[in-house]
Amino acid sequence: MTRKPDLAVVLVGENKGSEAFVRNKQAVAARVGMGCRVFKYPNSISVKDLSVNLNGIVRGEKYDGVIIQLPLPGLLDRSRYSLLRIIPEDRDADCLSEKWQGRLLTGRNFVEQKGKKVELLPPVASAIFKLADKYNISFENKNIVLVGWGDLVGKPLLPLLVRKGATVTVCTSKTKDISVFTKNADIVISGVGKAHIIIGSMLKRGAIVFDAGYTEIDGKTTGDIDTDSVGGVVEMLSPSPGGIGPLTVACLLENVVALSELRQNINSKRSL
Repeated sequence: MTRKPDLAVVLVGENKGSEAFVRNKQAVAARVGMGCRVFKYPNSISVKDLSVNLNGIVRGEKYDGVIIQLPLPGLLDRSRYSLLRIIPEDRDADCLSEKWQGRLLTGRNFVEQKGKKVELLPPVASAIFKLADKYNISFENKNIVLVGWGDLVGKPLLPLLVRKGATVTVCTSKTKDISVFTKNADIVISGVGKAHIIIGSMLKRGAIVFDAGYTEIDGKTTGDIDTDSVGGVVEMLSPSPGGIGPLTVACLLENVVALSELRQNINSKRSL
C-alpha cells in the first residue's frame, strides 16, 4: 500500500518571516494530502542539543524529507553546514548540504538507489526555471546578474545557470556598485532580503527580473525590487511576495514526493 509522503521541518527561534514560511508549507502540504510536522526549538538551544534532536528525527526514518528552516538565529547559523550534514542526501528536500552543492557543481543533482534515480533541484531554482519555461524565457547566451550569494538563491543558481549556457555575474555585499552590473543584465535575480535594494534606474530597459528576496517592514512584507520604479522599465517582473514564493513551496513538496516514491520503491523491493 502506498503511504502519503511526510515532511519534517525544523524551526528554531522566533523569526516571523520563517514562521510565516513554515505555516505556508504546512497549509499547502495539508491541501495536497501530505504530512508536515514542525519541530520547534527556542533561540537558546545549543548546537549540540539541536544536533541530537535532528539526529533523532532522521533516525526515526518516518520522514521522507527533512529540512531546516533558514536562517538560523545567532551563532547557530555559523554551524548550519554541520547541522545540514546530518540530513541524508536522499531526504534533503531543500538540497542545501555541502554534498548537494557539490552535486550541483558537477551536474550530478540526483540520488540513486537500487537502480532507481531521482533528479532534484533546490526549490527556489526549480521555481524560477518552471516560471521561465511557462513564459518561454531562455537563459542561454544571456547576461545574468545574481544579487546575493546565499544558500537558498545565489549559490545553487550559479552552477545551474552556467550549465544552461548563461554568462553569470554574482554581486555580494562587498560589491561597491551593483548598478554597474545590473544595468547591463538581460536577467536579474535577487535574493538578498533587503527592501528595494534594486530600483528602475539600475536596470536595462527590457530586462527580466526575478525577485526572490523577502523582508518585513512595519508589519508588511516586501521584496528586493522597488516595483513602483521598475514598472516602465522591465519586460517582466516576478515580484515578492506573491511571485516565485508559492511556487517554491510547491517545488519543495514535489521533491518530497519524489524522495518518498524512491524510498517506497526500495522498501517494496526489500520485502519481496
